[in-house]
Amino acid sequence: MNAQRIDSNRLRRALFLDVAPHAEGRWTVTGGAEPHLVTRARTGSVRCDCLDALYRPQVRCKHNLAVALSRGERHVLTGLRELLGEAQ
Repeated sequence: MNAQRIDSNRLRRALFLDVAPHAEGRWTVTGGAEPHLVTRARTGSVRCDCLDALYRPQVRCKHNLAVALSRGERHVLTGLRELLGEAQ
């Protein structure tokens, strides 16, 4: 599990991104201004090559969240349920 905080605005934007899996632990995320590469290290940490991930490492970027959603990561799905609950 990734210990970074989930920001609801980034999660909302992640819903509109496309995720293409590659070799184990690598994904290309498109649908934003430019494609980004998300990778999972053997330690389990996930990194994205976007500037948001570089300058705000305490919060998961929208590309990282898009990958997590595509993989069905439970804690991100819980965040999505909470976000949808806010919309009701």
